Amino acid sequence: MLSFLRRNKGALAGAVIFVSSILLIGYPTMDGAVAKWGRQAMLGLFSPIQGIVSSAADKIRDVWDQYIFLRDMKEENEDLRRLVGEISTKYDNLKTLYIETEKKNKRLEEILGFSERAPYTLMPARVIGRDPSILSSTIVIDKGSADGVAANMPVISPNGIVGLVLAVSRNSSRVMLINDKNSRIDVLIQENREIGILEGSTDGSVRLSYIDSKVPVRTGNLVVTAGVGDNFPKGLPVGEVVEVTRPVSELFQVIVVNPKTDLGNLEEVLLIVR
Repeated sequence: MLSFLRRNKGALAGAVIFVSSILLIGYPTMDGAVAKWGRQAMLGLFSPIQGIVSSAADKIRDVWDQYIFLRDMKEENEDLRRLVGEISTKYDNLKTLYIETEKKNKRLEEILGFSERAPYTLMPARVIGRDPSILSSTIVIDKGSADGVAANMPVISPNGIVGLVLAVSRNSSRVMLINDKNSRIDVLIQENREIGILEGSTDGSVRLSYIDSKVPVRTGNLVVTAGVGDNFPKGLPVGEVVEVTRPVSELFQVIVVNPKTDLGNLEEVLLIVR
């Protein structure tokens, strides 16, 4: 028994003090000088401990409040980043829409101005498709027989000729471009009035054929429609000569023409209505 008390004297002392403090502090109605002295002693003993505990609790509360504050700030920052991202995306979309609208308005203004100056009736049409085949160069427009479109109707842009209507359905039509390998159009060189045939090719280039090798042709010469037949009116811009080759012992020159119209980026066209 004595050995047990010696081994656990610290714990027993703490227990005695704790129980005594409860009895003395918890029963303020106890009378007597001993009780009064005991309460004062216990209060003096535990006041520093209580102060330490209270200070530690205040620090823990401050750390917790700071943690809650930082967590709330992090959530607010994440919300702000998401909001900034959404606003940035909307701004980019609006900017793209604005640019596209400006470009479309510019194209439509050019078409309208050209239509007002043209000596013939024009029908505007929108390009809604393109033939993906490498063997042909055609586009699909949103005008058809219901709009008065017919086969072989000339198709142009404000810059120059585009091609001829190849096939017609009720609400759309297929147009063969001038760089299609099956395209053949009568044209002339503006400077010397020499008439030839504008032909497309499988590689997408446009060539002026059947020009005699003795006829002077230079790069930069302008090519326009000849007005032969019932297709294109005379004098419409076609393109510019960019390459001239005169093979030895050949009757005709090999002439490459760069079209005035960007055939690869057509969005709107005009049909010449008879």
